[in-house]
Amino acid sequence: ELPADWLRLDPTDVVDVVFASGSTFRTRITRLDVGADFSLAVKGVSEAAATYVSNVAADGGSGKPVQIVGSQAATRLILPDLPLLRDTDDTGGPGSRIYYFMGGFGGPGWPGASLYRSADGTAWAQVGRSLSEAAWGATANALGTPTSPFATDETNSLTVFMTTGGERLESVTQDSMLSGANAALVLKANGEPEIIQFRDVTLNPDGSYTLFGLLRGRRGTDVFVEGHEAGELFVLLDPDDVETIVTSLGDLDLPRSWRAVGFGTIFEDAETLVASHTGRDLKPYAPWNVQAALTGSPANISLSWVRRTRIGGELKDGTGLVPLGETYEAYEVDILSAPGGAVKRTLTATSPSVVYANADILADFGAVPSSLTVTVFQISAVAGRGFPRTVTLEIN
Repeated sequence: ELPADWLRLDPTDVVDVVFASGSTFRTRITRLDVGADFSLAVKGVSEAAATYVSNVAADGGSGKPVQIVGSQAATRLILPDLPLLRDTDDTGGPGSRIYYFMGGFGGPGWPGASLYRSADGTAWAQVGRSLSEAAWGATANALGTPTSPFATDETNSLTVFMTTGGERLESVTQDSMLSGANAALVLKANGEPEIIQFRDVTLNPDGSYTLFGLLRGRRGTDVFVEGHEAGELFVLLDPDDVETIVTSLGDLDLPRSWRAVGFGTIFEDAETLVASHTGRDLKPYAPWNVQAALTGSPANISLSWVRRTRIGGELKDGTGLVPLGETYEAYEVDILSAPGGAVKRTLTATSPSVVYANADILADFGAVPSSLTVTVFQISAVAGRGFPRTVTLEIN
């Protein structure tokens, strides 16, 4: 027992107790009780350094295990404005489907990334993520215009340098290609997409790949087959890499800020991409085979075309017309003053034909022209005008 002078002691303190004989006993306090008069009752156990000495020899082991530190590679966000890539992606009208792709810049171990969107560039919300790295690169040559977008293009070829996923470019049979294999996106600098498929792949000595046997203008992008340049973005449309979100119709044509933030990286380090979407997934395909003929007296010009569909357009035996794919059937036809000229008049129709009346012809041109340039659109109840088909027709 000790007087109040020793209140500074605490359990686990080590103290030396000196007896009257002069011997010393080292003890570690295990319990300390304070009385009403602040006197102390102390209990302890012997404390000897030898107690902690160990002579056990440990096994040498095999060293420290290898630790793999997660990659913090930068992430490339690819956010094109695309038509429907798959019929099953159609939203039915309440919203618009947005496709996006993510990948690294060629280094190993890309960790995946999250997609963030902001309406004002300050308040961000996570809207998606990707765990599969897209195979992407750049075109080394300008893809030429095909003779027809609806036949295999055996004339033109496309050479690409792949940043990631070059080993995934493989040759397939013609039947496999016609069944949907080897789809890819070629994205122009102005944002116009052409979706292609390729049959044959050749690895070149400089590490590039040349693609032959092309199907052009797939999924309604036949209106974008012209005007390609070298250096355009190339993305392999591997189903595992294609990620989607749905945006409201009110967001269409409005700029939005986007960031792809790699797992394990800092949000502020991610590059901000500002992009807007026009709802190409909702737009009807451009009509085909536009024709003109003189009818009646005085002469009118009868215009006709073939309707197409963005949904359910696969070949089916025993059927004549593809499904409508829209709420109703409607068209608008712009009469142009000349190729690339101003719109002189817009005609409307609810079937794939319309009559350009003689009185309107005389008001627009003064006489029946020998040739006429028109642009035909099919109309969507949600997105308005679809993809345009512009042609110059000889009037006979």
